[in-house]
Amino acid sequence: MTSPAAQPRLGRWLVALSVVLLVTVGAYWQTRTLGWTGWDDTAYVTKSPLMTAPDGLRRIWVTHETEQYYPLTFTLYWLEYRAFGAGATGYHVVGFALHLLNAALLFMFVRTLGLPLSVARVATALFALHPTQVITVAWIAEQKNALAIAFMLLSMTAWVRSTRAAERATSGDAAVGASRGRGWYAASLSLFALGMLSKTATLGLPLALLALDHFMLAASWKRGVLRAIPMLILAGLLAAVTLAFEQKFVDKSAAEWMPDFAQRLQIAGAAPWAYLGRLLWPSGLSIAYDQWGVDGAALRWWLPALATLAGLALVLHLHRKRRIGGHWVWAILHGLLLLGPTLGFIPFGNLAVTYTSDHFLYPASSALFIAFAIAADRLADTRPGLAPFVRVGCVATALACAVVTFRLVPTWRNATTLWTRAVEVAPDNYTARLGLAEGLMLDGKAGLAMEQYEHAVRLRPGWVDAHMMLGSALRDAGQPERAEAAYRRALELAPDNAITTANLAGLLEKRRSLPEALSLYQRAVALDPSLVEGRMGLAQMYLGYSRPQDALPHFQALVRLRGDFAPARLGVATCLELLGREKDALAECEEGLTHSPGAVGLLLMSARLRLAPSDVSLRDWPRALRHARAAAEATDHRNYSVLEVLALAEAVNGDFAAAARYAATGAELARAAGDAPAMQGLRQSEADYRAGRLP
Repeated sequence: MTSPAAQPRLGRWLVALSVVLLVTVGAYWQTRTLGWTGWDDTAYVTKSPLMTAPDGLRRIWVTHETEQYYPLTFTLYWLEYRAFGAGATGYHVVGFALHLLNAALLFMFVRTLGLPLSVARVATALFALHPTQVITVAWIAEQKNALAIAFMLLSMTAWVRSTRAAERATSGDAAVGASRGRGWYAASLSLFALGMLSKTATLGLPLALLALDHFMLAASWKRGVLRAIPMLILAGLLAAVTLAFEQKFVDKSAAEWMPDFAQRLQIAGAAPWAYLGRLLWPSGLSIAYDQWGVDGAALRWWLPALATLAGLALVLHLHRKRRIGGHWVWAILHGLLLLGPTLGFIPFGNLAVTYTSDHFLYPASSALFIAFAIAADRLADTRPGLAPFVRVGCVATALACAVVTFRLVPTWRNATTLWTRAVEVAPDNYTARLGLAEGLMLDGKAGLAMEQYEHAVRLRPGWVDAHMMLGSALRDAGQPERAEAAYRRALELAPDNAITTANLAGLLEKRRSLPEALSLYQRAVALDPSLVEGRMGLAQMYLGYSRPQDALPHFQALVRLRGDFAPARLGVATCLELLGREKDALAECEEGLTHSPGAVGLLLMSARLRLAPSDVSLRDWPRALRHARAAAEATDHRNYSVLEVLALAEAVNGDFAAAARYAATGAELARAAGDAPAMQGLRQSEADYRAGRLP
């Protein structure tokens, strides 16, 4: 039970934390209105077959089908998809809630360190409100970042308690202290594992905890190293998995755009200074920045790396001379160690896009905010005359951060706003140009999008993405010849690119170059059996060639990949009907309707199979009528093929007047569409229904 003396203190803590969180809510209030950016977030959620597949959750954990092996994060997406579907609002609310949770966990961590309430308040406010955090909070794809850091902060808190318990064991009840220390250590290790399974952004945490032990808790190096070894082994294993997954993001045909080892060392030396600059002056923030012209042979690009090493050596020297406190040494080491895997030492996909990204600051900056808060608190204590100015300065800094954050959040509203900002900040960034082009295409501004695609091609003529996306834009704009040229150029650069192969196949199919289209679809499926566009195109072409026996396995493969993909279910049912397996076809329709109750094609086929099956046992006229009416409602009674089936269903159920009306409406729609045979058939049916007979 809380003692009377502790209750006021607890109340003060809650008030302090509540004020910070309320200001944070105000700064991020607009996140609930944001949508999808189309940059990773849709690939993770709305376009991922794992969100809808019957065994999707299992596959998240035991296959390599996810964009990255972060099974806890993708499990969270899987749960959110069940709650929110394709609507972005719920995901943004969850992302913001994770940020608020992390702010509270940071507050708790600072208090666990035994630091004053004033330090916890300032550090938490800076962490919660600093504009560099917007990229993590506003980007659905970075829920992995927020989730990983929640486990990181909990792991750090448990580590501190473990260290303190071990220290008490040497001066008090050794058995009790050792037991508690082991328990807290096990918790710290487990939480670290959960963080790594959310995102390997916490890879540097074991070494950062050693720094925390020595510079903040005055614990021995030896004990810390022994405790860190299991964490380091776990970190190494999961880092190897992440590195293997990241290779998917590196275009092998454009390896010249990936920095070599010397260039990556130069980037690693310069990046900390770029991050420090954004922490001190968060202006011009963006999802992507211009890539520096690093050159392994250029001495000037080695100077930032030398400055980084010299600065670190100076900090350690000043600490030994007792000129600066251990909190600064720990904060700098924590920041560098958490940033370390992303600085450039390890090649990963993001380096081909931008050398620095502010979401990497999310785990790294927390210790720096704590160190700043400690320094401010000590200045106020040692210089009482400056205390009011220090407090006002801290409040003003937090509020200034809140204002900048509030203004920055709307840039994440959609792809166009996000990448417009990126192009303003980094006009020569290839990915920014591509992203803006995609956003403009979604907005229906094909002409402006084409300019951005062409700009991207000029920036990196050897990269596949720009040629492929330009081809799709030209195709959608009704320029098939230019689209074909762009696709063929993309295939020259990357002959084994399954998506480009399927896209070119689809274009050639529309242009009636059927033999080559079929061959390309076959190649696309061979290259990537899970590619929906390739499987679907190949299966439909087989149907067009009256080869249902060849189409069926591909439709069935799509159903296994995506159980709720109604076109694949309809394809299976169509093949089965053509093969004389009406009962199986009807069962496939029913199974598909359990996943997609409003799928018009499935409703229509189900109705048709029940109206006049060759197997009389399948006949079910009332149910056929219900399905036909549902299909007509779903198409707003504007589809003459649907109305033809509905008219027949009404007639066999005894309402010839309604059947005649629907047939007449269908005939007019067929006439307007220029489908003379359908119009004539519906007019004849109308005459039969008016005469009270079935056609």
